[in-house]
Amino acid sequence: MYKLVTDEKSIIQMVKQFADKEIRPIAREAEEADAFPLETIEKMKELGFFGLKVPVDYGGSEISSLAYANVFEELSAVWMTAAGVIGTHSLVATVISEYGTQEQKDY
Repeated sequence: MYKLVTDEKSIIQMVKQFADKEIRPIAREAEEADAFPLETIEKMKELGFFGLKVPVDYGGSEISSLAYANVFEELSAVWMTAAGVIGTHSLVATVISEYGTQEQKDY
């Protein structure tokens, strides 16, 4: 059985609060406009959302798969598109960290 560590619980709670405060109020309008506000992406970047599956050696958090699933769940509950942005980035980051060249990893 997998358990979340304290730091992971804090990350999940931070994501939940961000989703409720920053994403929920804009989700419907953005969905109808088929847009994703760049300022929201910038905030997500500043908070480290895009480094959740990036190894610590390369500036990420490298949280467990269980914690990542919880983060994805929190974002999806508010707006699936927000989760999709993070999911796509994490997929690419995982592939590069496992199979990429050193030059790609250092980029």
